[in-house]
Amino acid sequence: MVQGRVTEVAIQKLLTAFPANTVTAEILLKVVVINQIYSTGILAVQPVAERIQAAKIDAALKAGDPGVVHLIDRLQFVTAKGKEVDRSIYSFATKYCALHQPQHYPIYDGLISQKLQAYLKQDGFSTTPFKDAELRNYENFKAVVLQFREHYHLTKFSLREIDQFLWILGKGLLSPLPSPGIHLRHP
Repeated sequence: MVQGRVTEVAIQKLLTAFPANTVTAEILLKVVVINQIYSTGILAVQPVAERIQAAKIDAALKAGDPGVVHLIDRLQFVTAKGKEVDRSIYSFATKYCALHQPQHYPIYDGLISQKLQAYLKQDGFSTTPFKDAELRNYENFKAVVLQFREHYHLTKFSLREIDQFLWILGKGLLSPLPSPGIHLRHP
């Protein structure tokens, strides 16, 4: 099994074992694993787990409510030395939601943002111009991903497959090849 596929299977086993977000210790396990595997750079994982637990997100997450991302996209805590920390963890929040409900939540990542902007510049696939700041509003980001998928006739592909394609393309590990019905050129 390919390394990326092994990590996907491992994460799904963890989410199957702990599907709910009501017990902080279970959420903490998921936060640690997602943070490590996706290199999101969160050093204070327990406050993130506590925030997710306090937000009571399960019903809204299951329904695909995009507002869930913004319920958990801030890391706020006070250090042992009394310093207040308030940091965006938007990329992590999108990954957390997407891994729980991949049919509802595309993943935001800096590389994905760059590729979406490059395709916008190249082909004007979206009716609304955007920059990275607009993509940090999850409702806007999801709408842009859906426009991308529709414009390039990629509706048979899942949001997760679109995420992976854009991320791999952004890493320079893939050059899009022309396919019947798909008109993607590398921006």
